[in-house]
Amino acid sequence: WREGRADFYIDGQLNRSVNADYVPSEAMYIVLNNGVEATDEADTTRWPNVLEVDYIRLYENEDTVDLRTP
Repeated sequence: WREGRADFYIDGQLNRSVNADYVPSEAMYIVLNNGVEATDEADTTRWPNVLEVDYIRLYENEDTVDLRTP
């Protein structure tokens, strides 16, 4: 991401771009969450629910802060 823009890729293909004033320019965290909510209504979600991720690749622009620093 960069100030005002964030790009999201799935399997190397651009999936979504967000161009907005609310996209921050400071460092952010990556949070993975399958976002499943249990309800009393007829729910077709199988339990236990699992989120499987092979890997996450993070790219860094040369003009940005080093993201590897603690």
